[in-house]
Amino acid sequence: MSRIGDHRLPDGSHAQCEGAAARVRLQDGGARFRAMVESLPVLAWMTDGRGAITFSNQRSREVLGVEPAVLPARGWAAIVHPEDLPGFEEALREALKARAAFQRTVRAADGSGPRWFACSGSPCLDEAEGFLGYTGVTLDVTDSVQAEKALQNAEARSRTILDAAPFSVIIIDTETYEILGVNEFACHDYGYSREEFLRLRINDIDALECPDAIRTRGRAHAIRPGTQEFEARHRLKSGEVRDVLVRVQGVRLDGRRVTFGAHLDITERKAVEARQKLLMRELDHRARNALAVVQAALRLTPRDDPESYARAVEGRVKALARAHTLLAEGRWDGAELRALLEGELKPFLAEQRVELAGPRVHLPPAAAQSLAMALHELATNAVKHGALSVEDGRISADWRFEPRALRLRWAEKGGPPVAGPPARGGFGSRVLDGTIRHQLGGQVALRWEPAGLVCEMAVPLDPPPKG
Repeated sequence: MSRIGDHRLPDGSHAQCEGAAARVRLQDGGARFRAMVESLPVLAWMTDGRGAITFSNQRSREVLGVEPAVLPARGWAAIVHPEDLPGFEEALREALKARAAFQRTVRAADGSGPRWFACSGSPCLDEAEGFLGYTGVTLDVTDSVQAEKALQNAEARSRTILDAAPFSVIIIDTETYEILGVNEFACHDYGYSREEFLRLRINDIDALECPDAIRTRGRAHAIRPGTQEFEARHRLKSGEVRDVLVRVQGVRLDGRRVTFGAHLDITERKAVEARQKLLMRELDHRARNALAVVQAALRLTPRDDPESYARAVEGRVKALARAHTLLAEGRWDGAELRALLEGELKPFLAEQRVELAGPRVHLPPAAAQSLAMALHELATNAVKHGALSVEDGRISADWRFEPRALRLRWAEKGGPPVAGPPARGGFGSRVLDGTIRHQLGGQVALRWEPAGLVCEMAVPLDPPPKG
């Protein structure tokens, strides 16, 4: 029996009070925990040791349209899209086996549009390190997933456009000149693989080699702020150097200054331009020569017989025109000697009154025009006065190469008897002398033998290379 004033509790009462206090603290902590979980702006959940949902906060109603009390019964099927559910559950089983953290991004189950959830769970252990399950959250990451997909699509489109471009694209760092990227055409054009390109700097392929010189050239050819266009010479992996037209556009990416450069191979175009310039100069020169020959024909041809005068001038102009036609067909690279002879003697070839013999000779334009005029004079003389003026007359023309000279022999036989050289030289003789000796720097010799005229010419000309 306790005494008055004795404040001691009966035996066991102290322990009961401590237990009651602990329960109060536990209830209070549980209430605070629940309040905290309910205040989270995301869907929070817990699972048991098998991964089944045992609890969710009120956000399940807002996020999923499912009441928290119903979610454990519906399970993960209420969160994860049916097509993604098998993969999700397999990943969850693997995490449960390892008692490891779990994370998976899936499509939303409701199918109400392209919604994506990121489910993340952390393992929950008791004091004895026993696995109790997961505590986790589910976030709506639709915006970030769509942004990432849009970025991936944009990158894929950019890569497709670059690889479809019919020219090389090279991306470089303007500070270090490191090559940061290339398209497929660049790999094909330059001979480097993409990996090899990424180990190079632009000065490794630019013939200027010096970065400062490359930078100076670019700045000197700015067509507007941030854009430059210039011609350069680039070295391929094989060592061949090609002409390229370069157009670069600067842009800043993540604080890094880079340029996208389009490189168009213009080697063939420049070669064509050079040939065209050479051709124009050649045409100008040949046109002046042709006019000079025509003027000489007009000036020196006898004018006492208008019809003969007209025929002579017309024949010489036609001979020059035939030579020009052959040169044009060969793109003014030259003409064949046999073709020149056939053009002058065509009517008599079918009658087998002309014999041609000699190797293939490709005459440069200057030699072709001068020889065309000379051969025309010989043919005209043969038709008017020589072997081709009678039915039984014959002509042989043969040629050969000697060191740095072409030798051509024209011989007539069977024509009217030849008593000797004419009393005075005619226009034909002067044409031969002017074209062969003065224009080509060669030699010409005429012999009036009894059987007919023999003309021997020597023209400076390199023989063709032996194949």
